[in-house]
Amino acid sequence: DGIEPPFIYSLCQNDCSKYYCCCPACKAISDKYGHSGLMIDFVNDIARDIAKDYPEIVLSTDAYAFSEEPPKGGPKAEPNVLVEVTRTKQHDPTATTRFRAKCAELIRRMGPTAK
Repeated sequence: DGIEPPFIYSLCQNDCSKYYCCCPACKAISDKYGHSGLMIDFVNDIARDIAKDYPEIVLSTDAYAFSEEPPKGGPKAEPNVLVEVTRTKQHDPTATTRFRAKCAELIRRMGPTAK
């Protein structure tokens, strides 16, 4: 049919979710690296598997809500993982300058994690 399949697929947490896996293995990762470390670890696991057969595929995930803060010295995103900073906490739509400054700070801090 001549239509190319997409090469970026989104794998993100649920919108406005404060719930995440608390099994012993996931809790250990979250306790050590923070919630974003848990999310990146999860996405990385899938990304590594996909890259074996489809190296051109990129997984996109959000640094959002409970995973907004960068990991504490934890996992770095695989080369085929795109981390998008999505500012949500304490959003004040009338405070555009503060909002942009906070977004810029989050992007700067997430940079070492997300290549």
